[in-house]
Amino acid sequence: MIGAEEAAGARAGEFPSTVFDQRFELSDDGMITIDPDSAVECFYNECESSVARAAAIRLRPTSVDCLRTPTGAEPWHDIPSTYVVCERDQTIHPDMQRAMSARARRVHSLDTDHSPFMSTPDELLDILVRVAGDS
Repeated sequence: MIGAEEAAGARAGEFPSTVFDQRFELSDDGMITIDPDSAVECFYNECESSVARAAAIRLRPTSVDCLRTPTGAEPWHDIPSTYVVCERDQTIHPDMQRAMSARARRVHSLDTDHSPFMSTPDELLDILVRVAGDS
């Protein structure tokens, strides 16, 4: 969780580089893109290959502003929050995730990639059900 006056991209520089850091491209108009093969490696590295490929080809450019602009909000002060650290994430380094998760009420860890909803859906569902039951 990034603080109100923090930018995710700036915080990322405090942690080890990831595969994503080495593979994404930034266009002249400020859009982040990544080729499908690299996207599989960065976002879906623990998913079944056909599922990963199908997801990767559907990705669209994202504005770099989402990484450079502070949100101005810290909702975890008022809303119960849970963070799932993805230990094999090649996009957001797990050390950065652990630092961000320190602000969450509950922290869980999964031995998976950036997309646990695709790579470990049953394990993620178990966490969500437990969290919902604790609310």
